[in-house]
Amino acid sequence: MPQPYDVITMGRIGVDLYPLRTGVPLAQVDTFGKFLGGSATNVAVGAARLGRRTAVITRTGKDAFGDYLHQALGEFGVDDRWVTPVAAYPTPVTFCEIFPPDHFPLYFYRRPKAPDLEIHEHELDLAAIRGARVFWMTGTGLCAEPSRGATLAALAHRDRSGITVFDLDWRPMFWSDPGEARPYYAEALAHATVAVGNLEECEIATGERDPYAAARALLAAGVELAVVKQGPKGVLALHRDGTRAEVPPVPVEVVNGLGAGDAFGGALCHGESGRLMIIAADHPARGALAVGERPLAMANRLDLLERLCLALSRPGVDGVLATADILDDLLLLGALEDKVVIGSMNRGGLSGAAFELDDRFTGHRAQDLDRLGFDAGKLLLRIDYQDPASLDTLHATARAVDEMAERQLPVFVEPFICYRVDGILRNDLSAEAVTRSIAIASGLAGTSAYTWLKVPVTDDPDDMAAVMETSTLPAVLLGGEIGDDQDGAYEKWRGALQLPTVQGLVVGRSLLYPVDGDVAGAVDTAVGLL
Repeated sequence: MPQPYDVITMGRIGVDLYPLRTGVPLAQVDTFGKFLGGSATNVAVGAARLGRRTAVITRTGKDAFGDYLHQALGEFGVDDRWVTPVAAYPTPVTFCEIFPPDHFPLYFYRRPKAPDLEIHEHELDLAAIRGARVFWMTGTGLCAEPSRGATLAALAHRDRSGITVFDLDWRPMFWSDPGEARPYYAEALAHATVAVGNLEECEIATGERDPYAAARALLAAGVELAVVKQGPKGVLALHRDGTRAEVPPVPVEVVNGLGAGDAFGGALCHGESGRLMIIAADHPARGALAVGERPLAMANRLDLLERLCLALSRPGVDGVLATADILDDLLLLGALEDKVVIGSMNRGGLSGAAFELDDRFTGHRAQDLDRLGFDAGKLLLRIDYQDPASLDTLHATARAVDEMAERQLPVFVEPFICYRVDGILRNDLSAEAVTRSIAIASGLAGTSAYTWLKVPVTDDPDDMAAVMETSTLPAVLLGGEIGDDQDGAYEKWRGALQLPTVQGLVVGRSLLYPVDGDVAGAVDTAVGLL
């Protein structure tokens, strides 16, 4: 399957002819530099320079300036396959004046019409747009047909999958008045998951200029995250779940502020969270091949590897947890480059076996992980108070944690309190049982300096705050069995990820085998929760 794009932007492109002298009126400037420009294009360039696979959907004139823009996009590493010529209109040019620190008048030459407003719906690769981790569109793209209809069609097809960003991008010279823009802005906001704009742009979209009022109005219009740029006051981000962040500006000596917002947009698309997103695939070695109603869903190794390679290719995915055979395959496929690799250690407690709780260390040993240069190990600790085999597993787990600590290797301990129903082992996800399992796991071995916890979300997600107070150890959430309620699982994870000791997600089957079959979309949604 083709590799999806990290970022696809859609909107303006042009040639910026900027003065090479500052503090001089345009009428007196005699030397100019020629640069690639246009907000959507600049965002694609910014994300590409941060290592993301990007493309831009736009149009140029069929002229020498159009040729230059293709050349510049190639030099910046932006895919230009959807940048097509329009014979009827020239490539736009933009001039500016440079009066630092905060006065940079712009002069757009986009008459009689800019080619980038001639994007037609039938020309769009809707599958690629839906498959991208981030789709970024702009307010300028809504100012005229056919671009307006194409942009709204792209948003509708995207259907809020992944991260869909509406850059409010208000340019008054492209509209007859603000009232003309507002209905189209409202329609776009209903399809977007993120809205980004400065105070003036937010006021155009919502009628509110106060940063918090504007952010709340954007959330009410449909987005999940509102990002309000406040110039010298920095940036406000407000999420639908109530979390917020205010980031002060980084002081710099301003030479030319034009394009700073686009650079911000590229960085926003890049968006590392600092928390772990690990794809788990160690189930087959325990004979656990079922996903939902499909008892052998994970048995096809080529299919599993294809799904893993796609998941690992998605931006924001840090690495993989698996057994030696799968890690060897991924290594040969080149899928582990720059990834966190976690080896699975005890797989002896085969799923459904009478000896399931005698979970011996049949996978990676501490010395194996050290020799291979892997980043960490993971072990499963299931405890049934009625099964004496639990004590052997508890003891072996403690010694494995010691061996990992001796090598200064992190180890993820996944504890459960279990019980049997008609001979079938069940994990108890009540708040009391999960609390007890965390307390037991935290106290294992001679040191907890390298121990992480891998924990489920409790039956009642509202109990998680109290449950996670049981230990100060860092923790990640596991996916577990989610059935058909994929959205419900996301909401459970979202809430638990707000807790101070929770540092990420380690999820397998629910992302590799999502109900709708869209692996990239499921992974991107999970990454977005971080």
